[in-house]
Amino acid sequence: MTYYLVCDESINLADLTCSTGWEAVVIQPSQSEFDPGDLDPVLIAGAIGAGFFSLVPIWAAGMGLRYLLSLLTFKG
Repeated sequence: MTYYLVCDESINLADLTCSTGWEAVVIQPSQSEFDPGDLDPVLIAGAIGAGFFSLVPIWAAGMGLRYLLSLLTFKG
């Protein structure tokens, strides 16, 4: 278990006091292991599709800029 001191209101940084008083909060570690079977295939496909359609225009713009720069350079 991990303990944290939290303040619900404002903290005075000069003398490190809390306006409502410090409260100890216990954070329990997660008891469950990561199971890939719990992932939703639709969300995975959506994330892959969004990444693909986000990166393709950047790649295409880079290729177009490379082509334009090759037209501007003189080979002589």
